[in-house]
Amino acid sequence: MPERTATLGLLLGVITAGLPSVGCVPTVVSNTARYYYTPKAASECFGRNQLQVYVADTGSGLVAGPYATEWLVSIRTGMANPGLRPGSGAVRAYVMTQGPARVWAVDPIGQVSADRIIP
Repeated sequence: MPERTATLGLLLGVITAGLPSVGCVPTVVSNTARYYYTPKAASECFGRNQLQVYVADTGSGLVAGPYATEWLVSIRTGMANPGLRPGSGAVRAYVMTQGPARVWAVDPIGQVSADRIIP
């Protein structure tokens, strides 16, 4: 029985070890880095191109995405009317939120990273 328990523990460790992680790097565009972010998602088990990044408004039901890691996204918080617009140029999307923005990544098998909050 000890061998079976050890094998089960090893399998469970493999399944849960590869949770993705996400961060948002402020990025300078037109002399300002105030609202522009480059989401960076990573995983031990999947490549960057396999991960999807989402942005949600904590003050409303708005959820934007999926976005690829390292796409440039404008995220403005504290807006009266939450919304989403397609981007232009290097900016892939404009996301306006009422409350702080919540950013997370999802891998191909549905594992979700911890949230990052943009105040």
